[in-house]
Amino acid sequence: MSYVTDVVRMLPRIGVRLDEEKSAEIQTRVNSKINPYQPDWFRFFRTLLLTEAGVSAKQLQLLLDTWCAVTETMRHVQIGNPENILIASSSMDGLYGEALARLTPAA
Repeated sequence: MSYVTDVVRMLPRIGVRLDEEKSAEIQTRVNSKINPYQPDWFRFFRTLLLTEAGVSAKQLQLLLDTWCAVTETMRHVQIGNPENILIASSSMDGLYGEALARLTPAA
C-alpha cells in the first residue's frame, strides 16, 4: 500500500498532476486489491495509472524505472527494521548471546 502512495506522489516528476480526490481514489482502488492479497494488484495499478491518471505507457515506464525502482517503501522492506538488526562476529557470541536470546522469540 505504501508503495502505491510513493508512486502516486512521484507522478509530478513526469508532469502528471492529480488532484487529491483522484489520487485517493486510485490508492483506495489498488489497496482493495492488495489487502486481500490479489496477485494482479500491480497490473491493476498500472492500468489505473494509464487510464485514470492519463499517463502514457512510455511515461509510466520512465517513472517506474527512474523514480520508483527503489522507493522509501522498498528500502524499508529490503533493510527491515534496522533498529532490530544486530551484526557481530561469532567471536562476540559470549557478549551478545544474552541480548540475542532476548530478541529471539521463543519457539
